[in-house]
Amino acid sequence: MIHQSWKSRKLPTRRAQRWSASWQTCFPNWEFRFWTDDDKLALVRDHYPWFLPVYFSFKKPVERADVARYFYMFHFGGIYADLDAVCQKNFEHLLNSTAMLFGGMDGLKQEDSLLRTYVENSLMASRPGHPFWMRLIARVMVHQHFGRGGGQWTLPPGLRF
Repeated sequence: MIHQSWKSRKLPTRRAQRWSASWQTCFPNWEFRFWTDDDKLALVRDHYPWFLPVYFSFKKPVERADVARYFYMFHFGGIYADLDAVCQKNFEHLLNSTAMLFGGMDGLKQEDSLLRTYVENSLMASRPGHPFWMRLIARVMVHQHFGRGGGQWTLPPGLRF
């Protein structure tokens, strides 16, 4: 399953429409799932209601959108790609031999030690049910509960190791 998301079904630009379509072109035999804000909430509400207080405690919608990605990956598996990610070639063969795959980020300054081990969350692939996702979601919950800015753990560098 290919996952992408936006606030609503109306994409912000024609470019985003083309880029989104590139995933369907590269993976024609895969199911494509486009998530709106309402869909994200329904996933958490229907399958992970214990997370709702944390979900609603995020101040920024982007924090809810980012943590929802982790639920897609845990629940369904597949590939998540941001709307500004373009698929140029099918890489399904890479997914057959690995449980998880993350995109990288070019152009980071090597001297920035905080970001040296940065993992990009704009392109992720995983089998469903991988325990990494629940560990990450638990980390977000703990940091949000104790007022340590759980939202910062929804985004890179929260995904650093």
